[in-house]
Amino acid sequence: MHFPITIVDDFFKNPKAIKEYGKQFSYKPCERGSFPGERTPNMGALEGHYSFFNHILSKFLSIHYPSFADDIAYNATLFFQRISNDFKNPGFVHKDDPAELTVLVYLSDHENCGTSFFEPLSFPTGYQEKHILQQKEYMYTTKDFKKELETVHDCNKYFKEILSVPSKFNRAILFDSSYFHGVKNFIDEDIKEDRLTLIGFFYDLTHNRLKYPITESSRKY
Repeated sequence: MHFPITIVDDFFKNPKAIKEYGKQFSYKPCERGSFPGERTPNMGALEGHYSFFNHILSKFLSIHYPSFADDIAYNATLFFQRISNDFKNPGFVHKDDPAELTVLVYLSDHENCGTSFFEPLSFPTGYQEKHILQQKEYMYTTKDFKKELETVHDCNKYFKEILSVPSKFNRAILFDSSYFHGVKNFIDEDIKEDRLTLIGFFYDLTHNRLKYPITESSRKY
């Protein structure tokens, strides 16, 4: 792991404008069921939206690298994601690799639908992380919510929660993509709007001055 879990409140100067910006796009579910709800296409691949894509990712990188964020080379994806009140089950604990750094901003009024982090317990003999992926992809495409709940519990029982971050409006969170994480609750009963986030993934971060926070800290006593 290279990056610490980092929380930044009041991330956008005008978050309501960012939220409105996200309404202009079409949203689709993943055909493979890799995530719940729906996402926009990758902002970096949409004509006329690359400046937004580049600005937002640079803003994220400036949290760890304020003096040269714009000079870092990388591959990345950036999406708006919405999850409706139909998703009453908790999410699967998972990793985001092969990404290196995961970033997201909460853009709806839900407060109890944040991100939790986990550490694995002892897995049974023969258990592999790919089992989680296989089960998740099956459940999110079949819409069998009763069976999904059983499967979520069967997969998540091998993990212990170590940190929970509430989904405060306009709160950004950055973390190493190799952290196990998940969402314990996708809905707030009193909130009727969809759970909306802006989520991005960085790959292949490169710069001749690039250093990783956790790696550098481990060098010292």
